[in-house]
Amino acid sequence: MDDDRAAAIHENYLAALGRVTVLGPGAHTERRGPWLLLDAGLDFDFFNVAALTAETDDPVGAIVEAVGWFAARAKPFRFIFRDRQDRAAIEHARARGFLVGEAEPAMLLEEIGAVTVAPPPGLDLRPVSDAAMVAAYAGVEPVDGGDLQVRTAISRRAFELAGCQLFIGYVDGRPAARSLALVTGEMVGVYNVFVRQEYRGRGFGRAMTAAVVAAGRQSGATAASLSATDLGLPLYQKMGFREVYRYLSLWKP
Repeated sequence: MDDDRAAAIHENYLAALGRVTVLGPGAHTERRGPWLLLDAGLDFDFFNVAALTAETDDPVGAIVEAVGWFAARAKPFRFIFRDRQDRAAIEHARARGFLVGEAEPAMLLEEIGAVTVAPPPGLDLRPVSDAAMVAAYAGVEPVDGGDLQVRTAISRRAFELAGCQLFIGYVDGRPAARSLALVTGEMVGVYNVFVRQEYRGRGFGRAMTAAVVAAGRQSGATAASLSATDLGLPLYQKMGFREVYRYLSLWKP
């Protein structure tokens, strides 16, 4: 069962990368061999991604293929690997000078029926329904002008994805928190949970996460997954999420 759930988590994660497929001119995404290769159209390696879609029998050839694809496009990029399933590919990427950077637990919640949505006092939780709300969603997290343009493009793209639903939490009419649900098969992925600094410690993060899980359940999902940051990890553990593996990002210095 864990193998099936692990594969479902990864399928959902790959689908969620669709949020960053078109952020600049010349963007291009391609499924080639075992790879999802994503050039978002920016000269920024965070958004340009090579992610293995499945385990490969030729990790050396796979690494060469991904490196060559981005070299031909003259774009910096990062690898995204699962620490347990992609060990051979990780070692070959490191042999080519890529360094392990971010590591985030991929977590699973199977008893989603036990998660209830009861927004704490003062939080008005609403699904995003139009372009104005997409813009408000993008502006929940404080960013500068250039970053806001990118975040708006990501939010707009997410709003268009099949199986995707965005949520905003308002306080006194002002956007204070956000989250995103993406349903693939029987899995709902929890993404983009964020609460503004001045509103933390009031249960808003849990409410935004629970809203995603509830939306997935209503769409037929039977389990929930997410990739946890250090800040969100204690919350997700309290909600019953458990680690299945870790996503590693490998970068070229």
